[in-house]
Amino acid sequence: MNDTAPREPARFLVFSASLRDGSLNTRLADLAATTIEANGGAVDRTSMRDFDCPSYNLEVQDGEGFPAGAEEFRRRLEGCDAFVVSSPEYNTSPPGLLKNLIDWFRAIARSRSTSETGC
Repeated sequence: MNDTAPREPARFLVFSASLRDGSLNTRLADLAATTIEANGGAVDRTSMRDFDCPSYNLEVQDGEGFPAGAEEFRRRLEGCDAFVVSSPEYNTSPPGLLKNLIDWFRAIARSRSTSETGC
């Protein structure tokens, strides 16, 4: 007899890395979110505007701490099991805003791992 408890739905953070209203990437992110929900997943839909950050700068980090947009991205990403980013590409690279957000996120993660290990 197999007595398995129902599983929690997988949680996804879904956003477009485009700032343009009505962009193809925003429509693709919406399609991904709809598909995830139709298959029993839980979706946290958002946009790059929710994660606005100044350009990564160690002096800003040391003097002012982490920007609110980067902290919000960290909080929401850590609350999910997976994420989907629909992103334009510019000259075979992600948009600068997305790269910058990733840089801030990595700085937060390094800071947290250093404070936890004492190294």
